[in-house]
Amino acid sequence: MQNEEQLDGGLMDYIDLEQIDNEFLNTLLDCLESFELYKLCLIVCNRYQLTERVGRYLVSIASKYSNLQLICTNFITLFHPQHKEV
Repeated sequence: MQNEEQLDGGLMDYIDLEQIDNEFLNTLLDCLESFELYKLCLIVCNRYQLTERVGRYLVSIASKYSNLQLICTNFITLFHPQHKEV
């Protein structure tokens, strides 16, 4: 147990979270987005002040948890019964 704590402490000596370049951050954010981890994307954006990408993840979160698609489907089936869904 103590060896794990020493290892974790030792690794933190080598990792400087302030010196991460934008290319790596963009790759990380793209990877997180591909797994739909939008909240974690927002945390990374907040940590590194990447305000230009925040809107993208807010929209993704809103569409993921929105019931707008269900409402539109119900509207189409109620008022346009001859319309077939694709």
